[in-house]
Parts: sequence; C-alpha cells; structure tokens
Amino acid sequence: MSSGMRNHLLAALAAAAFYVVPGVGAAVGQSSNDGLNRWMSVKNLSRYTATNIYIIPSKRDCCWSRDLLEGQEIREKQSFFVDFDIGTSECEFDIRVVSSGFLAPNQETRFKEWNFDRINVCRKVGIGLKGDRDGRDRNMTVTNNSRFIVEFIYMRPAKRNRRADDWSFDLLGNEVIMDKEAIKVDFDDGTGACVVDLRFLGRTRDSQRKEWKFRGIDVCQRTSFTLN
Repeated sequence: MSSGMRNHLLAALAAAAFYVVPGVGAAVGQSSNDGLNRWMSVKNLSRYTATNIYIIPSKRDCCWSRDLLEGQEIREKQSFFVDFDIGTSECEFDIRVVSSGFLAPNQETRFKEWNFDRINVCRKVGIGLKGDRDGRDRNMTVTNNSRFIVEFIYMRPAKRNRRADDWSFDLLGNEVIMDKEAIKVDFDDGTGACVVDLRFLGRTRDSQRKEWKFRGIDVCQRTSFTLN
C-alpha cells in the first residue's frame, strides 16, 4: 500500500471514529454498567456556538456534572454525539448547554444558554438547540437608580423548580450598569420563556454588596425595568 493511500485510509478511519465511535469526539462518561445507551445527538439549530454541556439527575438539587463537551464545540448547523453517562445509573437528567457569544448587527456580543428539564437520555435520541426563532422581542432597557453598580444579571423561567445554581449565565457579559445609567439587555436565554425570575448583583465603589430578586417578570411584554 502506498504512503498516500495509507494516510488517506487513516484519515477516513479517524473521521468515522470522531462522528460514530463512542468515546471519540465527545466526553466519555463513567460507565453505569447497566447496558443502557446514553448517547444522544445534539443538533445546533441556532446562530450560537455551544461550548459546554452540564447535566444533573432530575431528582437531585446538587450538583451539575463536569463539562461533557470537554473542549469540543458544536457550531451552527452541526450535530454532535455526546455521551450522557456520568456513572450514576440515572436516565432522567436536567441538561444545561452554554454558548459562546457572537457579534450581533448592532455590534453587541450576544450569549445564550439552553435548559432542558427531565430528559430521558436512555430513550431520547437527540435534542435541538434553538434560538431567536419565535420572533419575540425579549430586550428590556434596565435603568439603574440604586446607588450601586450593577455587575451581574441572571434569569430563569418562573415555572422551573428553583435550585440555588439554577440561574442562567450572566446577561451583562463584560458590561456593568453604573448608577443613573440605562442600557438595553437581551433577556433571551434560549428556554423560550417569557415570564421569568430575575436576579441582580451590585456593589458600591467601596465594595458594599447588594442583591435584588424579582419574580414573574414578563420580558416579552415589558420594554423597560427600573432598579431602585
């Protein structure tokens, strides 16, 4: 066999292993040793790049697993097979997928997070990551009238089971909202929720800390929100 043909064959085998063979191209979970297949296809139907996947058994309050992608990425219009076996012998999980940002036409960096509740990874063959597909505007202008510098904003669907670590990624990214300042914030976290709980974290210039929590805020109907 010529060197070129051998290299071509090795490349083809590597490609097949990456997309088909368990353990290559995705994280290898600890085996539950029950013979159940916990591999699922994750198809990215959004404009974002998925960078991290975490899971937790649906009956537990703590804690999220390690990152199942382990440095891999799922780009727009890509599908990727992921092993959801973390050695717990569980089949039903809550799933959290985190994305990297992209630069929107208005030159703002946008981020998204997807949350799936009670997914049976032993039976379901795949999940889809959607975003900005329902045509609803979830942008609100947040006005800061507090005396604090707002550093973080988190949200979660109002009807979800509330856990201490159940909040979204920071919606402000690298921005802060100074006292008496107003900025537009995108409250689309990828869950499709309109009525959400909000959590704000702020500090004064001398590092005094403050937290605000609000329940049942309709981000599809409201266009502004004032923090006092």
